[in-house]
Amino acid sequence: MKFLLFLWIILTAYLHAELKFIGENLTFVLKEKRFSVSGTYFFKNSGSSMIKTRLHYPFMADSAKYEAADSVYVYNQQNGNKEILRRSQDCIYFPVECPPDSTVQYLIGYSQNLKKDEAEYILTTTGNWNAPLLFADYNLVADTSLVIDSFSYEPDRSFKSSDKHCFVWHMDYFMPPHNMLFKFHKK
Repeated sequence: MKFLLFLWIILTAYLHAELKFIGENLTFVLKEKRFSVSGTYFFKNSGSSMIKTRLHYPFMADSAKYEAADSVYVYNQQNGNKEILRRSQDCIYFPVECPPDSTVQYLIGYSQNLKKDEAEYILTTTGNWNAPLLFADYNLVADTSLVIDSFSYEPDRSFKSSDKHCFVWHMDYFMPPHNMLFKFHKK
């Protein structure tokens, strides 16, 4: 009888679905006093049952550097539904549904007015998932009127058009040790 109970516990744990945050593909747009983030976040359920949960998505909330996030949206790309349960000054909560043995994508974006010559995107909360991102792709599009003084991660490549500077990052198995930070000044 003890063996059957032990087996049941092991099978239940094995079959219990666990949502994993596996990747993100984001574009940052930097203007003189405005920072926008938009992109796709990938979540995977490798279990055998449906996952329905609520996730927390933080914004930079240092009022000396940033105004409150605005133009916030979350779209479930499987059904097109707009998904925000609750919003506060420094975060949103949104529902995630992921069928068994599936990956779902959520399009999330927001903008913030900047009070200082820097913009920061929170990456370190990835550690809360206890696993690195399988992939992370980032693009920064900055007005050519701005000079980027420093990056917290050096870009893999960059290019320039007539009115924009573009910077590109690609990371595999990425567990961020710090946030993405851009310091800049106006020409």
